[in-house]
Amino acid sequence: MLVDYSFIELGYRDNINAILKAMIENARIIRHNKDLMIMTSRPGFQTLGVMKSACDIHFRIFDHNGCTFISTEKPKLFYSNIQTDSSLGYPQLQFTDVY
Repeated sequence: MLVDYSFIELGYRDNINAILKAMIENARIIRHNKDLMIMTSRPGFQTLGVMKSACDIHFRIFDHNGCTFISTEKPKLFYSNIQTDSSLGYPQLQFTDVY
């Protein structure tokens, strides 16, 4: 299951408490069923705080000086640069470990 809660929050700002409760309940159900749920949000949204406490792994994708990076914030596992390789005639992502 993939949910972008920042879009939900934009559309239903008046119901933020219901959104936060639904996030917690969805996380509980997914964890109980031993399933996978991917939640996304953007900085500055209230839903991000609940995600940080409900999720086991936090990924961060960001741009620095024109380069795209991905890292794990929780737990600290990797920090990689994302590059596109088109040498085979189609784009492939290459991850280069930074540390």
